[in-house]
Amino acid sequence: MGLGLVFALPMQLLGLARTQAGLLGTFYFAAVWVLGEWFRGWFLTGFPWLYLGYGMIDTWLAGWLPIFGALGVSLVTALSAALCSQIPGTLRASETKVLVYASAKLMLIAALWSGGYLLQTLRWTTEADSTIQVS
Repeated sequence: MGLGLVFALPMQLLGLARTQAGLLGTFYFAAVWVLGEWFRGWFLTGFPWLYLGYGMIDTWLAGWLPIFGALGVSLVTALSAALCSQIPGTLRASETKVLVYASAKLMLIAALWSGGYLLQTLRWTTEADSTIQVS
């Protein structure tokens, strides 16, 4: 039961502080999620377990890993999930302003994922031509 509290603590923080479900709440959810992942890694002596970013190694988001690391990819993944969860509610409304917000959310998700795909095409390291003898 004690281990479950480590997962529940960030979400309790989210529940206490979140007052609106708008775009700011979406970013706040993603930030609290990553803060919880960082806290688990720090509190439990730095063992990186169950990071959401490690699960994205075979997706387009893997392109962000060399730049932001596993926690940064966790942030992008949590933000994408939070944005996706808000789209069906906005599509039920017929107001033009609400539909523009839904389109903006879709474009942000597409930009994050396609940006990761494009970053996968870059070569971040090169092989050395010669070997180096250490000892």
